[in-house]
Amino acid sequence: MNSTICRIGVFYDGSYVTKAQNYFFSKQKGWLYFTTFHKLIEHFIQKEEPGYSKYKIVYAYWHQGLFPAYKAEHKHLEKDRKRDIDLLKANIQFKPQEVSELQGEKGVDVALALDALELGIAGKIDVAVLVTGDGDFVPLVKKLAQYRIRVATVYFEYKNEHNGNNYDSYMDQALKDLSDYCLDVNSLEGNPEYTTLFHQLFRKREA
Repeated sequence: MNSTICRIGVFYDGSYVTKAQNYFFSKQKGWLYFTTFHKLIEHFIQKEEPGYSKYKIVYAYWHQGLFPAYKAEHKHLEKDRKRDIDLLKANIQFKPQEVSELQGEKGVDVALALDALELGIAGKIDVAVLVTGDGDFVPLVKKLAQYRIRVATVYFEYKNEHNGNNYDSYMDQALKDLSDYCLDVNSLEGNPEYTTLFHQLFRKREA
């Protein structure tokens, strides 16, 4: 029986989660609240990794590409600032990457993978939680497994079109197969065990 703390590292694919936030907001559920979201993750890992005395997120990184300000409308810049404050409140470190006009956000995936590997190889985490559905992270999961770091993939699966914008989101099957644990956040709404916690994930916020 393990009596130590289960150390959890959470790695956010920022663009992926932002799309999910927009989806939930369009469905009138509210804005995803990261402090409660972390409680959900800790609860989920506790169920999957029994035997620890405590379950704690010790690292949380948000990786996202930043486009030049001249390409963004004022309302988008304002929303970004509010998101940054939300991240601060949840102790999530924002790790932006400058977006290349030609290659897009390719460097963001690499930066996220390097952070997860660095913590895993150094023995600073027991479980790596990837908040994404992107199959580009399959090599990362394979590498973490070599260092006996369990991987949980937390994702949002939905199909929706709002104001002409496509917000469809699916989980890559290869990523799902390789992950030790998977959690589709959207599936929790109808789960009696998670109903209350699911609704606590959101708070009302101005558009």
